[in-house]
Amino acid sequence: MGGRGRGRTAPGRLEIDGRSGGELSLPPRPEPEKPPRCGSKRRLAAGSHLVTLRLGADAAMLRLEVLPANPRAPDRQCDEPER
Repeated sequence: MGGRGRGRTAPGRLEIDGRSGGELSLPPRPEPEKPPRCGSKRRLAAGSHLVTLRLGADAAMLRLEVLPANPRAPDRQCDEPER
């Protein structure tokens, strides 16, 4: 019976620029109409970064370009609507 249920999470690892970025919990089987969501509260310095998400033997890599902070921009989350 060692299968994963739909409500449980699968462990994942995050790497940033080749260094450990911590563990993530992802849904084992996401709903087809809903993309899986995961997040990290890590702040990255301005510049180019390579982010790797590892799930067992599988890995996905993403190159990020982080821009310097704009001191005049409102402090809000990316998914918050503009006012």
